[in-house]
Amino acid sequence: MEFFGEASMAHQQTSIARPTNPGPRLSRVHNLDAKFFLNRPMEDLIPAKYLRRAEHTSSVQRKPWIFRGNVEDARDVDQGEWSKVDIRYRGVFKTLAKVPTFSKGLWDGGSEEHMIQTDSRNLRSQGQVIYALMNEVADMIDLQRPTREGDAIFFLKPRLVSTTLEYWTGYREKHRDGPNTSGFLSLEFEPDNGQCWPLLPVSTTVKEEHLISALNEKFKLMLGQLLLHVRPLHIPGDKLPDQEIFLLGLHGSKLHLMRAYFPGQKISSLWCRREVPGPAPALFPLNRRRRAQSSPSVPHTVHIENYDADTEDDTDVIDEAMNFPTATGANTITDTDIAGFPRPPTRPPTRRGRATSLRSPRFYGAENMERVRRHIEAIRLRRLDYEPNPRTFRVLATREYDLWVKQDFTAAVQLLAALQMYLLSGEAKCGAIQELFKKHPINRADEEDSDSDSESDYWFPGVCSEEERSMLLREHIETEEKRIAEQEEELRRDQVARWAEEDRAARVSEAMRVGGEDGISSLREARKPWWEFVWNDQEGVLRGNADEDEEMIVGNIM
Repeated sequence: MEFFGEASMAHQQTSIARPTNPGPRLSRVHNLDAKFFLNRPMEDLIPAKYLRRAEHTSSVQRKPWIFRGNVEDARDVDQGEWSKVDIRYRGVFKTLAKVPTFSKGLWDGGSEEHMIQTDSRNLRSQGQVIYALMNEVADMIDLQRPTREGDAIFFLKPRLVSTTLEYWTGYREKHRDGPNTSGFLSLEFEPDNGQCWPLLPVSTTVKEEHLISALNEKFKLMLGQLLLHVRPLHIPGDKLPDQEIFLLGLHGSKLHLMRAYFPGQKISSLWCRREVPGPAPALFPLNRRRRAQSSPSVPHTVHIENYDADTEDDTDVIDEAMNFPTATGANTITDTDIAGFPRPPTRPPTRRGRATSLRSPRFYGAENMERVRRHIEAIRLRRLDYEPNPRTFRVLATREYDLWVKQDFTAAVQLLAALQMYLLSGEAKCGAIQELFKKHPINRADEEDSDSDSESDYWFPGVCSEEERSMLLREHIETEEKRIAEQEEELRRDQVARWAEEDRAARVSEAMRVGGEDGISSLREARKPWWEFVWNDQEGVLRGNADEDEEMIVGNIM
C-alpha cells in the first residue's frame, strides 16, 4: 500500500529543508514600514502542534488520484482519465490547468521580466484554485464548533469575493488604494446564514509588477484585514489586543502564506495619535545570537534556557521559562526528554545520601514537557514578531509551494489544514475569533486531557500510543483505498458490459438495415420509384410479360 507521505518524512521535510534567506525585504505604505522575511519554515507562522495534528490526518496522508504511482509532476498526467470515484482535488487541478504560467516564482522576481499576456479569465482562475483547495481541505477535516446554547454551529468556509479594503495608517488617515481581493476565508454560522466574518484575504498575481510592489500591495491587504479584525471588538481604541493577520497568495501555480503580527500597543498608539504605554518585552531581535551557557554539574540534565524547540538556527537564551525549582536551584529538564532516550531510574545521591527519582514533579517528565514546549514556542514566536520601531511591522512568509509537484502539494495541504485548526482553536489572535470565543468558550479541560506529543488524539480519541495512532491511521487509509478500488473495479466492469451491449445493439441494427431484401438500405434507394421495391418479388415475371401487363392495365383503366 502506498501512502501520500509518511508522517515522519513529511515532518522532516517541513522542519529541516529551509531555504537560505538573503535578508528582509523592506516595504513602505504611506508612513508605515514592513519587513518581509521570506522562505520561513511553517513553524514560524503556525504553532507546531497544529502542524503535527494536520500531519496525522488522512487528508494529508492520502494522496490524490493524480499522484498515484510514481507521479511527481501532475502536469504529465491526462486529467481526462480521472477516476469517477476518487474525485478529491479534481476541481483544483482542472482549474489549475487554466492559470497562467510564470517562468519564475514571485520570491524570485516572478512577473518582473515579462509582461503578462494572457486572458483575464485565466488570471481570475487563480482565485478559483485557492477557493477549490480550501474548500476540499475544509470538507475533509470537517471542523465545526457549537455555540454555548448549542442551537448553532460555526465553521470556516472560503468565499470568492472581490473587493477593495479600507485601511488606516494613523489617526484619521484612511486609505482605499489597495488591490482587489481574490477571495476570503470566512467564519460562518449555521443555521443563521446572515453572519459572515472574513478572517483571511486571498491575493493573486493579476498584473506585471516588481517584487517590492507586490509586497506593498499585500501589506495593504493585511492592513485592511487588520481593520476588519478590530471592528467586532467591543474595546476602547487605546486598549486594543495584539492581532495577527494571515494572507494566502497564489502566483501562477505557486502558493504561499504570510503572517503579520500587530502588537496592540503599537496599533493603539497609531490610531489614537498618542503614545500608549506598554511593557517592553524582554525579547531579542530575530538574528541575534548568544552563546549557550554551560550546564551545571548535575548529570542527565540541561538548562531550560538553552533548550530550543523545533528549530536549529535560533539559539537565543529563553529566561524564566517555567518557575519549577529543582535540587540545583535552576530550571532544568532532562536531556532524555528532549532526545527521546530512556531516562535513568534514579539520579546520583544528594547530600543526605538519598536517591531521588527523576520522575519527581520537580523535574520535567512526560506530563510537563508539552506545557514547556507550548511556553517555549510562544516565546519564540513573540521573538520572531518583535520589532522596536513603532511604525515598523514584521511579516513572515513561507516558501512558495508548486501545486503541480507532489511534495509541495502535500506540504500545502498540511499548511492549510493546520491553519484552519489554529483559527478554530480559540488561540488565534484574530479579533472576530477572540470576540466569538469570549461568548462561546471552549472547554479546555477536555483538550488538555487529550494533549500528547503528536497531538493526534484529536482524531483518535482515547489512543495514547504513537504506534497505535500510526497503525489506526494506516488502517483507515488502507480501508478507504480498498473501498475506492472496489468501486472503481465495479464501475469498470459495468462500463465494459455497457460497451459490449452497445456494440451488440449496433451490429443488430446494421444487420436489420442491410439484411432485408425489400428494405431501403440507403438514401439512394429511397429515391427510386416506389414500384421498384414494392413489387420487387415479381420483377422477373412482370418483365417477361410486358404485353400482358399493358393490356391488363389498359383494360383496368377503361
